[in-house]
Amino acid sequence: KQWYQRRVAITAGECEGCFFWHHITCQNIPEQEYEQHQKSPDERWICHRCRIREAEYDPDISWGKCKGDNEVKQKIDDIYLEIASWKKNNFLLPRGKVGKDFIDELTRLLNHFNLKTHLQKHAISLAIIFITTMTQKPSKNSKARDNSKFLATRLERWKDQDIDLLIKEMREIQKRMEV
Repeated sequence: KQWYQRRVAITAGECEGCFFWHHITCQNIPEQEYEQHQKSPDERWICHRCRIREAEYDPDISWGKCKGDNEVKQKIDDIYLEIASWKKNNFLLPRGKVGKDFIDELTRLLNHFNLKTHLQKHAISLAIIFITTMTQKPSKNSKARDNSKFLATRLERWKDQDIDLLIKEMREIQKRMEV
């Protein structure tokens, strides 16, 4: 790895993934971090594009009963396509602990996208699945108290990755809406 600085204040680093030179300003590398890289030539540095490329396949990923990137992606895609055709049946997010827990989990999912983690390519679809499954009214005339209880139960199932049971419940709700 090489780091370069010209007298005209152009600073750049060589990516160890693609071996292209990248301006530190284009890569959002703070000056202090750049200086640290110059002092530590053995430290590995890769650009944003290569970091995303490395994160695109994770054979150890799992979601529910699905194992491996391809199986997880297929499950997410299948559920996403199914819920896209569901009738709108969402309750307002309750206040209190259960509402905060919902926001915390949604934030965690969106952070996978923003921080370019191994779940980045799935994060937005997962967030949409999460919102849709968590906020389905259990019945047409459900009250806020009921919605709060159901949300708490669903959050536990989501946390336990019991996706099949969650989707089964949502299908039953959607089926009742057709009648």
